[in-house]
Amino acid sequence: MNDSTNPSTRPAPQDIQSYELRLAKIVSEELQFSVPIYQRLYVWGAEQIGVLLDDLVAAYLYDKDNSYYLGGIMLSKNKQGTYDVIDGQQRFTTLWLLARVIKGGLNSFLYKGTQPRLNFAVREFANQYLRYAASVEKMTEKEQKELQPMREAEQFIKNYLKDLKDPKKQKAEDFDE
Repeated sequence: MNDSTNPSTRPAPQDIQSYELRLAKIVSEELQFSVPIYQRLYVWGAEQIGVLLDDLVAAYLYDKDNSYYLGGIMLSKNKQGTYDVIDGQQRFTTLWLLARVIKGGLNSFLYKGTQPRLNFAVREFANQYLRYAASVEKMTEKEQKELQPMREAEQFIKNYLKDLKDPKKQKAEDFDE
Protein backbone atom coordinates (compact mmCIF):
# COMPACT_ATOMS: atom_id res chain seq x y z
CA MET A 1 0.00 0.00 0.00
CA ASN A 2 1.41 3.37 -1.04
CA ASP A 3 0.85 6.15 1.49
CA SER A 4 1.53 9.43 -0.34
CA THR A 5 1.73 11.27 2.99
CA ASN A 6 4.70 9.16 4.05
CA PRO A 7 7.90 10.84 2.73
CA SER A 8 9.65 7.49 2.30
CA THR A 9 7.04 6.29 -0.23
CA ARG A 10 6.61 9.46 -2.29
CA PRO A 11 8.54 9.86 -5.53
CA ALA A 12 11.62 12.07 -5.18
CA PRO A 13 11.03 15.62 -6.37
CA GLN A 14 13.02 16.98 -9.27
CA ASP A 15 16.21 18.65 -8.21
CA ILE A 16 15.77 22.38 -7.87
CA GLN A 17 18.85 24.31 -8.85
CA SER A 18 19.60 27.96 -8.36
CA TYR A 19 22.09 29.94 -10.38
CA GLU A 20 22.81 33.40 -11.66
CA LEU A 21 21.58 34.02 -15.18
CA ARG A 22 23.14 36.96 -17.02
CA LEU A 23 22.22 38.41 -20.39
CA ALA A 24 25.48 37.13 -21.88
CA LYS A 25 24.58 33.54 -20.92
CA ILE A 26 21.09 33.88 -22.40
CA VAL A 27 22.68 34.96 -25.67
CA SER A 28 25.65 32.55 -25.72
CA GLU A 29 23.49 29.53 -24.86
CA GLU A 30 20.73 30.67 -27.23
CA LEU A 31 18.08 30.35 -24.53
CA GLN A 32 14.40 30.86 -25.38
CA PHE A 33 11.61 31.53 -22.88
CA SER A 34 7.93 30.70 -23.01
CA VAL A 35 5.10 31.91 -20.81
CA PRO A 36 2.81 28.88 -20.36
CA ILE A 37 -0.92 29.18 -20.97
CA TYR A 38 -1.73 28.90 -17.25
CA GLN A 39 0.20 32.12 -16.60
CA ARG A 40 -1.78 35.32 -16.88
CA LEU A 41 -0.91 37.78 -19.59
CA TYR A 42 1.11 40.84 -18.62
CA VAL A 43 -0.65 43.01 -16.01
CA TRP A 44 1.99 45.16 -14.30
CA GLY A 45 1.14 48.83 -13.97
CA ALA A 46 3.09 52.03 -13.44
CA GLU A 47 3.70 51.42 -9.74
CA GLN A 48 5.36 48.01 -10.14
CA ILE A 49 7.32 49.09 -13.22
CA GLY A 50 8.44 52.29 -11.52
CA VAL A 51 9.76 50.41 -8.49
CA LEU A 52 11.75 48.04 -10.71
CA LEU A 53 13.19 50.88 -12.80
CA ASP A 54 14.01 52.96 -9.71
CA ASP A 55 15.87 49.97 -8.26
CA LEU A 56 17.82 49.45 -11.48
CA VAL A 57 18.79 53.12 -11.74
CA ALA A 58 19.81 53.31 -8.07
CA ALA A 59 21.93 50.18 -8.46
CA TYR A 60 23.59 51.67 -11.53
CA LEU A 61 24.19 55.09 -10.00
CA TYR A 62 25.34 54.03 -6.58
CA ASP A 63 26.74 50.51 -6.91
CA LYS A 64 27.56 49.95 -10.57
CA ASP A 65 30.73 47.98 -9.81
CA ASN A 66 28.71 45.09 -8.35
CA SER A 67 26.15 42.72 -9.77
CA TYR A 68 22.55 43.58 -9.02
CA TYR A 69 20.09 40.89 -7.96
CA LEU A 70 16.83 41.46 -9.82
CA GLY A 71 14.90 38.78 -7.97
CA GLY A 72 14.21 35.16 -8.63
CA ILE A 73 12.70 33.80 -11.78
CA MET A 74 11.66 30.16 -11.75
CA LEU A 75 12.19 28.32 -15.03
CA SER A 76 11.45 24.78 -16.15
CA LYS A 77 12.91 23.31 -19.31
CA ASN A 78 10.10 21.97 -21.50
CA LYS A 79 10.04 19.23 -24.17
CA GLN A 80 10.72 21.77 -26.93
CA GLY A 81 13.99 22.79 -25.26
CA THR A 82 12.79 26.24 -24.25
CA TYR A 83 12.32 27.39 -20.68
CA ASP A 84 8.83 27.90 -19.30
CA VAL A 85 8.67 30.92 -17.03
CA ILE A 86 6.96 29.48 -13.95
CA ASP A 87 7.43 32.46 -11.65
CA GLY A 88 8.71 36.00 -12.26
CA GLN A 89 6.99 36.40 -15.62
CA GLN A 90 5.84 39.98 -14.97
CA ARG A 91 9.37 41.11 -14.05
CA PHE A 92 10.95 39.17 -16.92
CA THR A 93 8.49 40.65 -19.43
CA THR A 94 9.13 44.15 -18.05
CA LEU A 95 12.86 43.66 -18.51
CA TRP A 96 12.25 42.42 -22.06
CA LEU A 97 10.16 45.54 -22.77
CA LEU A 98 12.87 47.73 -21.22
CA ALA A 99 15.46 46.13 -23.50
CA ARG A 100 13.21 46.74 -26.52
CA VAL A 101 12.83 50.41 -25.59
CA ILE A 102 16.59 50.82 -25.05
CA LYS A 103 17.47 48.82 -28.21
CA GLY A 104 21.10 49.25 -29.13
CA GLY A 105 23.34 46.40 -28.02
CA LEU A 106 20.45 44.50 -26.43
CA ASN A 107 19.05 43.09 -29.69
CA SER A 108 20.91 39.83 -29.16
CA PHE A 109 19.09 39.46 -25.82
CA LEU A 110 15.74 40.38 -27.36
CA TYR A 111 15.90 38.12 -30.38
CA LYS A 112 17.35 34.82 -31.44
CA GLY A 113 17.61 35.48 -35.13
CA THR A 114 14.31 37.15 -35.99
CA GLN A 115 12.28 35.52 -33.22
CA PRO A 116 11.83 37.12 -29.80
CA ARG A 117 13.45 35.10 -27.02
CA LEU A 118 10.21 35.54 -25.08
CA ASN A 119 6.93 34.12 -26.31
CA PHE A 120 3.50 33.40 -24.92
CA ALA A 121 2.17 29.86 -25.41
CA VAL A 122 -1.04 29.79 -27.47
CA ARG A 123 -1.31 33.60 -27.48
CA GLU A 124 -0.14 34.30 -30.99
CA PHE A 125 -1.40 37.88 -30.87
CA ALA A 126 0.98 38.57 -27.94
CA ASN A 127 3.84 37.00 -29.90
CA GLN A 128 2.99 39.19 -32.90
CA TYR A 129 3.20 42.22 -30.63
CA LEU A 130 6.60 41.11 -29.31
CA ARG A 131 7.84 40.71 -32.88
CA TYR A 132 6.40 43.99 -34.12
CA ALA A 133 4.59 46.45 -31.84
CA ALA A 134 2.73 48.13 -34.70
CA SER A 135 0.97 44.84 -35.46
CA VAL A 136 -1.46 45.66 -32.67
CA GLU A 137 -3.42 47.87 -35.06
CA LYS A 138 -4.43 44.77 -37.04
CA MET A 139 -5.64 42.86 -33.98
CA THR A 140 -9.16 42.37 -32.73
CA GLU A 141 -10.54 44.69 -30.07
CA LYS A 142 -10.34 41.90 -27.50
CA GLU A 143 -6.67 41.19 -28.31
CA GLN A 144 -5.84 44.89 -28.17
CA LYS A 145 -7.51 45.12 -24.77
CA GLU A 146 -5.50 42.15 -23.46
CA LEU A 147 -2.28 43.78 -24.69
CA GLN A 148 -3.12 47.21 -23.27
CA PRO A 149 -1.08 46.74 -20.05
CA MET A 150 1.96 45.73 -22.12
CA ARG A 151 1.55 48.72 -24.43
CA GLU A 152 1.12 51.04 -21.45
CA ALA A 153 4.20 49.51 -19.81
CA GLU A 154 6.28 50.20 -22.88
CA GLN A 155 5.08 53.81 -22.96
CA PHE A 156 5.74 54.20 -19.23
CA ILE A 157 9.31 52.91 -19.74
CA LYS A 158 9.87 55.35 -22.62
CA ASN A 159 8.65 58.26 -20.50
CA TYR A 160 10.71 57.12 -17.50
CA LEU A 161 13.90 57.00 -19.58
CA LYS A 162 13.09 60.35 -21.17
CA ASP A 163 12.70 61.86 -17.69
CA LEU A 164 16.07 60.39 -16.68
CA LYS A 165 17.70 62.41 -19.43
CA ASP A 166 16.00 65.59 -18.24
CA PRO A 167 18.76 67.90 -16.90
CA LYS A 168 16.48 68.79 -13.98
CA LYS A 169 16.75 65.21 -12.67
CA GLN A 170 19.48 64.59 -10.11
CA LYS A 171 22.41 62.58 -11.55
CA ALA A 172 20.44 61.63 -14.64
CA GLU A 173 23.49 62.36 -16.78
CA ASP A 174 25.22 59.39 -15.13
CA PHE A 175 22.73 57.04 -16.77
CA ASP A 176 24.08 57.80 -20.25
CA GLU A 177 27.67 56.77 -19.48
